Amino acid sequence: MSKNKKAEYPEFYCCYLLRSLQSKHRNYVYIGTTPNPIQRLRQHNGEIAAGAHKTEKKRPWEMLLLVHGFPTNTAALQFEWAWTYDHYSRHFPGRLTNQKTSLKSRLDVLHEMLRLDVWNRWPLALHLVAADSNLINTDMLPKHIKVTSGPLQTMRYTFADKGRAESK
Repeated sequence: MSKNKKAEYPEFYCCYLLRSLQSKHRNYVYIGTTPNPIQRLRQHNGEIAAGAHKTEKKRPWEMLLLVHGFPTNTAALQFEWAWTYDHYSRHFPGRLTNQKTSLKSRLDVLHEMLRLDVWNRWPLALHLVAADSNLINTDMLPKHIKVTSGPLQTMRYTFADKGRAESK
C-alpha cells in the first residue's frame, strides 16, 4: 500500500459470546471480536476455513450475543481482552487471579463492564442472538445501552463484506 493511500477499515466492530452446543460442554463459552459475525460463526463451526483453534473440539457453536458500537477495531479488541481476562484487567482492581469461564461468570462480567466509565462513554449496543436471550438481565444495564434481539441477519449492520456472507 502506498503512503498516500489510506487503509480501509470496516465500520462495524463487535465482541461476541459463543456457547458450545455439545451437551458435555454446554456451559463452555468463547469470547471473540470480528467485523463480520455471520462469517466468523461459520468459521468457528468449521463450515469455512480460519476458525479459532480453541473452538475446534467443542463444535458446534451458537452465538449468544454481540456487543457493538465500538469506535475502532482496537477498542473492540481491548473490550474483548478485558472481558476474557477480567482478573488481569486494570479496570477490575482486586479481582481474584483464578478466572471463571462459565457462561454465568462471563455474563456477570459483561454486566459489570457495561457499567464502568471506561466503556459507558461509547455508544455501545447489545444484540441478543440466542433464543434463550433471557439469560441477560437487561434491567441491570445502563439506560444508554440499546438492546435488540433476533437472528444476525435481522441486524442493521455494515459488516466488512457488505452483507454477502448471509447469502452463502
